[in-house]
Amino acid sequence: MSQVYFEDVDLGYELAPLIKEPTREQLDAFTKVWDTSTGRFISDEAARAEGFTGVILPGNMSMAFLAQLLTEWAGPSGKLRRLEVNFRRWVQPGDRLACMGLVTDTDTNDGENKVMLDVHIENQNGERALQGTAIVVLPGKR
Repeated sequence: MSQVYFEDVDLGYELAPLIKEPTREQLDAFTKVWDTSTGRFISDEAARAEGFTGVILPGNMSMAFLAQLLTEWAGPSGKLRRLEVNFRRWVQPGDRLACMGLVTDTDTNDGENKVMLDVHIENQNGERALQGTAIVVLPGKR
């Protein structure tokens, strides 16, 4: 994993997209670790009863994909300080997701180099499943 530095980031900088294609097996593993029994996450029948076409991913699983994008980009010395999202549509196993980020502002205060970003996840149809904002703290070169 390489390190990005605060001095190398400009407004409008786009993070390289992180592509995720969650499987039913990954969903099952996630729900077991999360210890949930909520039907729409574990049963196609329960999901259909709620109006979905089959099981859906929990929002926190989708949000974790954005966290992965940001922490991998920030590198070993960077820190994800804040991630806030709103959920716009459901995600299902088999969807092809592009996790993306765009630098919207930078600031240095209290000894921290903060990078503000707009983030979102887009599915294979170009629809936004999640969108939000993040703050990442990056090291300086000095």
